[in-house]
Amino acid sequence: MTDQPIARRNIAVLTGAQALGGASPPIVMSLGGLVGQQLAADPAWVTFPVSLFGLGLALGTLPAAFIMRRHGRRNGYLTGALIGIASGLIAAFGIFAASFVIFCLGAFTAGLYGAYVQSYRFAAADGAEGDLKAKAISWVMVGGLVAAVVGPQLVIWTRDAVPGTPYVGSFLSQAALALLVIPVLLMLRSPPDV
Repeated sequence: MTDQPIARRNIAVLTGAQALGGASPPIVMSLGGLVGQQLAADPAWVTFPVSLFGLGLALGTLPAAFIMRRHGRRNGYLTGALIGIASGLIAAFGIFAASFVIFCLGAFTAGLYGAYVQSYRFAAADGAEGDLKAKAISWVMVGGLVAAVVGPQLVIWTRDAVPGTPYVGSFLSQAALALLVIPVLLMLRSPPDV
C-alpha cells in the first residue's frame, strides 16, 4: 500500500521535472545537425552528434537504473541533472572552441542525461496505485508536451545570445534547464516504509 498524498506530490514534481528535463532532446535534435554542419570537416559527419545523442541515451539506461537502485531515485535523478548541466556546458564550449569532437562529447553526454529523464514517468507510476497509476503516467507525459514546446522556443530565443557564436546560447540554456530541475527534484519524497 502506498501513501497517496506523497504519490500525488511526486507526480506533480516529476511532471515539472519532465517539463524542464525533457526540453533537452529537442535542443540537441534541432541543432545537432546545424552545429555539425558548421564544425564537421567532412559533410558525412554532419549528423553524427545527433546519432551520439541516441547512443548516449541507449547506453545510459542501465547505469542510470543501477545508480537509482543503489542510491535512490531522487539521488539518481539529481546525478542525472548534474550530467545534464555538464552536457550543455560541454556542447556550448565545443561550439565556442569550434571543436567538433568536444561538441560531439556534449551531445553524447546529453543522451546520458536523457536516460534519467526517460524514467520519470515510471517513477511516478511506481509510487501510485489504482486509477492514480494511469493518471501518473499521463501527467508526466503532459510535462513532456510542455518540454516539446519549451525546447524549440529556447533555441529560437537563445540561438544568437552569444555574439559571433551562434547556438552557444541554446546549449547554455540546456544547461540552465538542467540546473533549474535540481530544486524541483529535491521536492521528491519517498513513501514511508510499511
